[in-house]
Amino acid sequence: KTKGTIEESIISHCYDCCLYCVEKTEATVEETKIINSLSSGVCARETSNPSIKDCEIYGNAWGGLNVKDQASGTYTNCHIHDNVENGLIISGSSTPSFEDCKIHNNKKEGEYYPGVVVKESSNPSLKACEIYGHLASGIWVKDQASGTYTNCHIHGNQGYGLNIEGSSTPSFKDCEVYNGKGIFVGGQATGSFEGCHIHDIGVYNGLYINGSSTPSFVDCKIHDNKKAALV
Repeated sequence: KTKGTIEESIISHCYDCCLYCVEKTEATVEETKIINSLSSGVCARETSNPSIKDCEIYGNAWGGLNVKDQASGTYTNCHIHDNVENGLIISGSSTPSFEDCKIHNNKKEGEYYPGVVVKESSNPSLKACEIYGHLASGIWVKDQASGTYTNCHIHGNQGYGLNIEGSSTPSFKDCEVYNGKGIFVGGQATGSFEGCHIHDIGVYNGLYINGSSTPSFVDCKIHDNKKAALV
């Protein structure tokens, strides 16, 4: 088990991940810029559990963070922006926690490059995060992934604000989705939406429920869309 602390540093111009956490690593990284990797800015894998706080992660070719292989970790007040592909990829049954993070303005277009991708039975927690300005969806939850998303603001993305597919079972509470394509739930996804605010979607539907999906919506507000509230 590896421990260590990095503070007020710059980690940049790496051929692989700038910060690579493996094999139960419990590193603490604070007030550090992690930038301009030819891969991802941060890679956490193999049950690693880093603590990353007040960091800025940008300009990385594959994306900001790649959390996989049952990794966890806490990411607090981080600014993840202007990476080429995804802001976050969470896969392989990982369980990271993000709080007060801003994730915005990835550079690559297409459905496979949303701000946040959650897949492969992962179960993250996102609290009070802001996800915006992506050329694809804001959050894409698929496969058998879940996760808890509380008081997050998802807006100004060119794809769906929330794209829920596969057999995923996410839980959204007190989240706000606006200025995008609303919420799509398809495949055999379920998921719960409580106290969410979906508004000002523009020429798209507020909610689009498709396939054999069975989501539940409780105490939500859906308004000021130029097409249907629910399809």
